[in-house]
Amino acid sequence: MARKRRAFRRNLTEMVKGTLASLGYGPQDYGQLDALYIGHQVALLGCESRAFRPLLDAYRARRRLLDA
Repeated sequence: MARKRRAFRRNLTEMVKGTLASLGYGPQDYGQLDALYIGHQVALLGCESRAFRPLLDAYRARRRLLDA
């Protein structure tokens, strides 16, 4: 099961990176995109306490979502 999870995450990460690259975004943009995504999630959900905790924790620890 762990191997399937790793493969899924790797494939998903590569798909997202490929899509972002096709839009002109690269690794130098990932930090800004992460911040934009986090801000959007907090605004959409109405407050920080409603946001997905692991997502906020990863952002605060500066682990970008696309780092794999």
